[in-house]
Amino acid sequence: MQHNQLEMLLEKEGIPQKACFLLQENAVIEDVITGNTIYWKTNDNITVQLNPTSYTIKKNTNFSPKMNFGGKYNKNYGAFQNTSPKTLNMTLLFDAFFEAEQKSGAKTSNTLSFQTESIMGESSVLTAKQQYKAIDIQKVYIEKIMSLTSLSKDTLRPPLVTFQYGSIHFTGYVTSVDVTYKRFDKEGEPIRAEISLSMKESKKE
Repeated sequence: MQHNQLEMLLEKEGIPQKACFLLQENAVIEDVITGNTIYWKTNDNITVQLNPTSYTIKKNTNFSPKMNFGGKYNKNYGAFQNTSPKTLNMTLLFDAFFEAEQKSGAKTSNTLSFQTESIMGESSVLTAKQQYKAIDIQKVYIEKIMSLTSLSKDTLRPPLVTFQYGSIHFTGYVTSVDVTYKRFDKEGEPIRAEISLSMKESKKE
């Protein structure tokens, strides 16, 4: 498979390749809002547009302290009940113009799409849309990622996925996806979105 310019740059700089969500099982997801049906197969993947700049892994131990007869906690005694599964939290950014800019040879540090947030007006955004072909981030990325929180018709639970990024291979269920739409075109279609995503660790049965 031929690398695009961004992938070659990442390799050269020693940065991990694109992060992705790898499906661990078949799933049939019906979206009652859009009416779309997504058919996931084992080893299908959703590659993120931009690698996360950071992620957080959290693990808790459940501890139940014992109390004395006077109702005060005893510092020396208590019971460790169990450990909770790990949780993974991250934020992902999606931009309708980013991929077109990479193909056109624009520099990553000076891409048009990221300039529009603070210094470009609406007329500049419309001009940019004529020069660069924007992708539909809703259909290409967001609907697919949001489907990972829906119940599959076959298993009656969300599909089991593995998040892969560099050395991390975190397998579990996507427990929440919060989408913040941050910029829109003249027709009101989103051209930039930020996803806050959480996963809870689990293994294949």
